[in-house]
Amino acid sequence: MTEFLSLDGRVAIITGGARGIGKAIAETLAQRGANIVVVDLRKELAEETANEISAKTGREAIALEADVSNQESVKAMIKDALEKFGKVDILVNNAGITRDGLIMRMKESDWDMVLDINLKGAFNCAQAIVRPMMKQQYGRIINISSVSTHITARNLDHVGTLSRCERDEKEHTYTYPFKIWYVQNTGGCAQPSVLVFVFVLGFQRI
Repeated sequence: MTEFLSLDGRVAIITGGARGIGKAIAETLAQRGANIVVVDLRKELAEETANEISAKTGREAIALEADVSNQESVKAMIKDALEKFGKVDILVNNAGITRDGLIMRMKESDWDMVLDINLKGAFNCAQAIVRPMMKQQYGRIINISSVSTHITARNLDHVGTLSRCERDEKEHTYTYPFKIWYVQNTGGCAQPSVLVFVFVLGFQRI
C-alpha cells in the first residue's frame, strides 16, 4: 500500500461501528493499518465486530459501549479509548437512526430520539475529542450524512433527513475554534446499495 493510503499507527473511533456502514468503515480503516475502536450501544455486537476485524486484518480492535446522545457516556468512551491507545487520530460520526413516518402519527419521543442521536451525538463526540486532537496537533473528524438530505420520500416526515441535513449545514461549526488550523473538506463516496455523503474535518498545525 502506498504511503498516501497508509494509516499505520493511527487510531480510529467509529460510532455505530458494530454493523452496516459503520462496520464496513471500521474494516476498511483497519485494512489501511489503523487500530480500531468500535463504539456501539450493543456491547456484545461491538465485541463480535472488533474480534472479527482483528482476525481479518491483524490490527488491534476494541469494543466500547456508549450512548452518543449522552455527553457523560461519550466522555467516558473517549477516556477509555485514550487510556487504551494513548491517542485518537480519527473520529467517524456514523451512529444514526431513522423514525420516518407520517407527521400526524409521529411521536414526540421519536423526533427527539433521532435528533439526539443523529445530530447531538455528532456534536457530543466531536466536542469530546477536539482537545486531545488539538494537543497532538493532528486529527480527522468524519461526519456521515445521507443522500436523503437531498432526496425525500413522498408523504414522509423525514426527521432523519432533517438531522442529517443539519449535520451537513453545521459541519463548519466544528472548525470555528481552529482558526489557526488547516481545515479540509472532501466530497462523497458510495457503499453497496447505499449512497452516503462523507464530510471530513481535518486539521493540523501550519
